Amino acid sequence: MTRTYSFLQLSAGIVEEFVTSRRTQAASVLRRASAKAGGSPELSMLANSVELDAFARVKEAIDTMIAQLKTQQDDETTKNDYCKQALHEIEIGTTRMQNGKTDLESRLTEVQSALQQIESDTEELKAKIVSLQTNMERASEDRVGESQQYQRAVADQIVVQKVLKMALKRLATFYDGKALLQQQQAPTPPPTSYKPNAGARGVMQMMEKLILEAQELVAAAKKGENEAQNAYVTFVHDTNAAVDAAMKEIFGRSQDKARARKAHTQLSADVSDATKELEVLAARSTATHTECDYLVNNFEARHSGRLQEIEALQQAKQVLSGASLS
Repeated sequence: MTRTYSFLQLSAGIVEEFVTSRRTQAASVLRRASAKAGGSPELSMLANSVELDAFARVKEAIDTMIAQLKTQQDDETTKNDYCKQALHEIEIGTTRMQNGKTDLESRLTEVQSALQQIESDTEELKAKIVSLQTNMERASEDRVGESQQYQRAVADQIVVQKVLKMALKRLATFYDGKALLQQQQAPTPPPTSYKPNAGARGVMQMMEKLILEAQELVAAAKKGENEAQNAYVTFVHDTNAAVDAAMKEIFGRSQDKARARKAHTQLSADVSDATKELEVLAARSTATHTECDYLVNNFEARHSGRLQEIEALQQAKQVLSGASLS
């Protein structure tokens, strides 16, 4: 009886020593895991529980903690994938919107240049019209002056002819009218000897010559006047045609200007919308980085650390279940 009691007492001591060793080994595994996890309070508390609580409760707690860690691992993996996708989409959207804005700004610059060119062309056309009209006014004034000069010249020559004809008529009355008439109808033969009336006839011939020259001057003046008037009419016609063409071109440029202004308004609005959209994307990017940067930047380390923590818990459970880790 005494031997049996001693054997049982010895067996109980061995079992207790074995259990204590398992507790100590499991607690050691958990504390090392806690140290690797940066001093995890959950693992420290679990290590203390291993040394104090029953195995069943401890293993149950380990299972609960492993499940929580796996859930956290899955949640962080899902969140990490979401963050990367969201940041990628924001980056693509920002690049696309920035490229679109750059294209809009380039087109807006082209339209602005076109508007400036239209303004310049219109001012040049207006100046051209003013110049044409000024030249036509001057030409009209010159034509009036030339016409008046022509009229005075013709009038003077008519007076000269009238005076010469009156003088010629008096001389013809004074001298032999018939002889003078014959001299007018046939050329006078060169004189062979001096005659008393030869000088008078020479004066009368000179007067006739002056009358003829006056008539020629009037005819030449009339021809010049007609040519000048025709040239003036042609100039006025051409000038009016040039003014009409310039005015039509101004009208066409005004239509171009209206279209360019409409395009400018639309492009300005598009650039403004693109700027606002980029601001929205920038705000989203900032918010997403604030939400995700820590997780994304530390995901691998946290993922690896959590796997090590899970492995340590599994090892501790194995120890408590009787497995050897040696």
